[in-house]
Amino acid sequence: MSQAQSPSLTYKNSVLTLLHDEFAYLKRGLGSWVLHALLLFSATLFTLAYQIPQVFEFALGITSAGDNLYAQSFNQPESNNEFSFRWSSDESRLRFYGYGRVPSATLIITMAVGGRPAALAPAKVQVWHEQTLLGEVKVGPGNNPYRFDYSSNGSKLEGDLIFTLRTLNPFPDKTHNLPLGVVVSKVRLEATPTNGRPIIPSLPHLAMLLTILSLVFLWGVRAGWSERAAGFWGAGLALALAIALGFYRPYLMPPLTELWLNILLAYPLLVLGLRVTARWIGEVIPTAQARWLGLLFCAVFVIKAAGLNHPAFSTIDHWFRIHQILRFWENPGDFWNQYFNITAGKSVTGAESGSAVLGQWGINFTLPYSPLFYLFAAPLALIFPGHNPDLYAAVNCLAAWLEASQLFLIYIIARQAYGKDFGGRAGVIAAGLLGFYPLSYLLFSDGGYNSMLAHWLTLIFFALLLSAINSDKVSNKKSIVAGLALGFALLAHTSTFLLLGTLVIALFFWWLARPETRNAAFRLAIIGSIGFGLALALYYGFYLFSFLTVSLPALLEKLGSSGSIGQTKALLGKELLSGFFPQLWVHFRLIPFLLALVGIVTLLPYRKKEATPFQKAVYGLWAAWLAIFLLFALVDLRVNLLQKHMLFAAPLLCLLSGFALVKLSDFLNSKNRAILRIVVPTLSIILVVYLAWEGLVIWYSRVFYYILPPGSG
Repeated sequence: MSQAQSPSLTYKNSVLTLLHDEFAYLKRGLGSWVLHALLLFSATLFTLAYQIPQVFEFALGITSAGDNLYAQSFNQPESNNEFSFRWSSDESRLRFYGYGRVPSATLIITMAVGGRPAALAPAKVQVWHEQTLLGEVKVGPGNNPYRFDYSSNGSKLEGDLIFTLRTLNPFPDKTHNLPLGVVVSKVRLEATPTNGRPIIPSLPHLAMLLTILSLVFLWGVRAGWSERAAGFWGAGLALALAIALGFYRPYLMPPLTELWLNILLAYPLLVLGLRVTARWIGEVIPTAQARWLGLLFCAVFVIKAAGLNHPAFSTIDHWFRIHQILRFWENPGDFWNQYFNITAGKSVTGAESGSAVLGQWGINFTLPYSPLFYLFAAPLALIFPGHNPDLYAAVNCLAAWLEASQLFLIYIIARQAYGKDFGGRAGVIAAGLLGFYPLSYLLFSDGGYNSMLAHWLTLIFFALLLSAINSDKVSNKKSIVAGLALGFALLAHTSTFLLLGTLVIALFFWWLARPETRNAAFRLAIIGSIGFGLALALYYGFYLFSFLTVSLPALLEKLGSSGSIGQTKALLGKELLSGFFPQLWVHFRLIPFLLALVGIVTLLPYRKKEATPFQKAVYGLWAAWLAIFLLFALVDLRVNLLQKHMLFAAPLLCLLSGFALVKLSDFLNSKNRAILRIVVPTLSIILVVYLAWEGLVIWYSRVFYYILPPGSG
């Protein structure tokens, strides 16, 4: 008779099985001839791209966002009535990413003496490459170009081309941080092959590019794509990289290191997401769904993490959040005091008596953010201690994972609501819409890590809620876990407490009013009691009295005196984005909202008598969520909610859009015409690609040109 295995042995065997299965995926991918052919093809393609003559020119100064990527150790950007510029220092550098292997080049620097004191000798400038002097010039009056010729030393490891601009007789100025050399307004590099000599690619850069393609190929294999399909995805990326390498090299190369590190990190996170999702729903994800879900997850994670960690990205609140994480470890007393000592402590903004000034509203507010995100991210500071750029990058990757993993969560919600076929297909479409809609970049732009955690916890709560109300027992572990998830979601951000809290209360009464859903209402009462109790006991209860006696009266007074709150341009820093449909257009391009209305109508049969109580409860969730969104959209016309209501509604709009499109697909498939079967998949892909493009334009403008996304302020 066989004996039952001990729990520890069972766990060990399951871990070994998991590792064996994952190793099999890696072995299959790395051993594939398709990957080897892809790498050979790509290496040839990249080598050809290196042969294209390179000409790169950039201006310096306040009109040239991102010039600090290429002009390093210069003074701050300035401008006059004629042109924008930067003062060089005693020793400044000009960095040309990816140009280290050019055999020869001409460097043209447009310089002027600027406001150099007349008593000083004329400015003398030398240009060096490593230990080689390329030339020395005396900068005269006027804004004139000066030419310097460069020849390579033949190093195959040289990735970037760096010139040192050395001023021999700089002078100090109290208004500048660095000594002043000369005024530099424009730099141009002209690089061409010499005497037909081929250019050998930089080995470190070539290795990173080929590693990127290998990892993307492995993504595809792990997500369920065939080796050939994964090879086609890789070949498409290789072609795009080759075009960028040949014609847009100065823009491709600066984030290359961050890009390949994020792509590397995406693989284990993909494995985690697919396995947790399969375990949550209790069965293997259908291959066709897993393919797209995995690919979308990796794309969302890499695009958003690489943008945040891009060298040209200008931070807003990001480092402030990082400092709060560091304060937790370095000064724990001060950290906790700023959140819980209401009468004498300082808030996160430094305002006395625990009150925070909400800048966009212009009022004292005694309810600052809870420290939940800082506690959540605190372990990263043990790995990267101190004021460390690596800690900043790690927190950004954590934030990007919170955002990207919502794709798995929204898929789980759709699956739990309507099953493997209808729910699964709708979940994949919803995931594609959720990952790239234009508003999804706003929190990344502002450094809204707290809100990202709140949205992630909110979707976890919804998934657990559906699981709890579909369970047999009224008081069970699922209800307790869902209550804890609700509590942490409410704690994560004050806007979530307001929006999600209102939804939970409204949903309770919606379910209670209908006999078929009263059991769900009773379970929600248990869940809500746990969630609200946890949030009040751990944090909000400490601020309840001050909120009722200070914040709420100030809010009502300002609303009564001015008729609106948070709509003053001077406080927002830019034009207010107001109006329901203008916001829907800018944030979602309106289409998901219109599809959501179709979706809520097409799901009406789930309210009929023959529908199960669970189906009626699920429909109640969608209807209550939509109603609360519309209610707060009305509130936003008077009180600027800073787009929080739009962010709160985004998962709902994406889910209902997915349901509407799958309903349309099923209707067309019933007509038994082959041409109709591809209509909805084609429309879905077009819609996701369109929203992704619109979002990427916003993200690109934010990263490179510091053009804030709509709704910022």
